[in-house]
Amino acid sequence: MTHLIVPIVEGHSEVLSIPAFLRRVLKDSHIFDFEVDRAIREHRNRLVKPDVLINRIRMAEHRPGCSAVLVVFDADDDAACELGPRLLSSLERAGITTPRCVVLAVREIEAWLLAGVESLRGCRGIPEDLSPPENPESIRGAKEWLDRSMKAGYKPTIDQLPLLEQLDYSKARSRAPSLDKLLRDIARMVEVLR
Repeated sequence: MTHLIVPIVEGHSEVLSIPAFLRRVLKDSHIFDFEVDRAIREHRNRLVKPDVLINRIRMAEHRPGCSAVLVVFDADDDAACELGPRLLSSLERAGITTPRCVVLAVREIEAWLLAGVESLRGCRGIPEDLSPPENPESIRGAKEWLDRSMKAGYKPTIDQLPLLEQLDYSKARSRAPSLDKLLRDIARMVEVLR
């Protein structure tokens, strides 16, 4: 039996990059009985509203074959460790039983790229000697950090997908706890559905 994961994301760049990243993580883990559907996009300022998130989850559940829903968006200045559980609680109160997880990238998804920037050297104009900042998830402006570091600048809709495809996420997860949470949540979701 094949299981279908439907991602819900916030930005134009994540519509392609998050499903592709999930497919890569599943393939790297030798998990071939899961597929990732096209993402549902909603603005971040609306995703933090429980009624909107519930509506988007219901939309995902109506996709043929939907087995699970994965919500991924930037925490920005919110505390991911508070907002994520609060949103999950609202889903439980609404009676949503489809396996789901909510992962908030601390500050920005680009912090994950900063966390593993050594594996991105030479890719898309990233200098061969670029080192990651001390605490990538503490930086407000990871996109700008990348923009300053890359020869042609950083454009999320052009660069995020190829950089996530190149990222050594097994090493980056130790510097980016929200990336680690995403990887643990994917593994847990697979276990629950199997």
